[in-house]
Amino acid sequence: MIIYLCANTSWYLYNFRRNLIRTLIERGHSVTTIAPHDRFSKKLQKLGCKTFPIYIDNKGTNPLRDIRTFVRYLFLYSRARPDVIANFTIKPVIYSSLSASFFRIQTINTITGLGTAFLSESHVKSIVQWLFRLSLRRSKTVYFQNKDDKFVFLESNLVDKDQAVLIHGSGVDLTHFAFKPLANESTDRFVLISRMLWDKGIGEFIEAARTISKKNLNATFQLVGPSNIDNRTAIPDDVIQEWSKEGIVEYMGMVDDIRSILSDATCVVLPSYREGLSRILMEASAVGRPIITTDVPGCRDIVTHGYNGLLCQPRDSVDLTNTIQHFMKLPQRQKMEMGQNARIRSEDMFDQHTVNQTYVAELERAHNHPQNSG
Repeated sequence: MIIYLCANTSWYLYNFRRNLIRTLIERGHSVTTIAPHDRFSKKLQKLGCKTFPIYIDNKGTNPLRDIRTFVRYLFLYSRARPDVIANFTIKPVIYSSLSASFFRIQTINTITGLGTAFLSESHVKSIVQWLFRLSLRRSKTVYFQNKDDKFVFLESNLVDKDQAVLIHGSGVDLTHFAFKPLANESTDRFVLISRMLWDKGIGEFIEAARTISKKNLNATFQLVGPSNIDNRTAIPDDVIQEWSKEGIVEYMGMVDDIRSILSDATCVVLPSYREGLSRILMEASAVGRPIITTDVPGCRDIVTHGYNGLLCQPRDSVDLTNTIQHFMKLPQRQKMEMGQNARIRSEDMFDQHTVNQTYVAELERAHNHPQNSG
């Protein structure tokens, strides 16, 4: 069958869905990705799929720009009729699904996160909710990556109960991210791996690093991930450079293969304000690293406090600082146990093979049960 996979960046599809793409192609399906062109577009082509560029304004809520995206999807689906479409990330879920409904094309949607506009208390939230309700009504299945997001959509009547299904994110390749025992070193290395966005709690991480550095404790802090992101909460490059000059944190920029970063870390930190289901925390768990993260949806679904990591309060640099210092005081044996428990949880819950098989089965079922014409 002909399958389209849509997301707001080619980067997302390559980094989070490439093994799903490989599996679909191995099963004889034709796969086309629909996303803005970036340096990962060619990597998607090398996997064996076709790529189609589309304009998406990931930074704002300008209705004219979103209409442009919607019309582009309409034009595409009027000329090429895939058997089924899988949409990931907010704007493709809304505008691709709306466009597909005009042509009775079956869709499967994944809510990878609610986004800033949805979580704000403004008229924009009402508009976004209305768009979700309209776009998802014909969707065969709507996957949620954490139970909180699923509850919000059900309580707001944005989806029907028989549509909503919980899935463990995009999963993690447990072979690629192999377990590495925690090294017994005198200095704890805390690493935050993320796009450079304020919403990831990077400001709080910097404040914690600054406080702990002033106490001359045996700890180092690293930031890893791309800057200059097309997002309204992006941290300016000059701010990141100032942090590096201050000497309290090492900024390593974009790293294509983060396995060595994870292996060298003592603890992975993500003080995010909210996630769908954090991919980096799943990867850290697979490698066997204790985690410090916030008690919010998409983070607390991965960490059980005291078992495979520690939870702290969101938007609270003092609590994050105290949590990091508490971790530093733990016996090495306990830190190692947390890392071992993290790997066990990954094997039990976040195996990418299981997640991909779920998607493949659902896509094939959707093809066998097309939308009726009524």
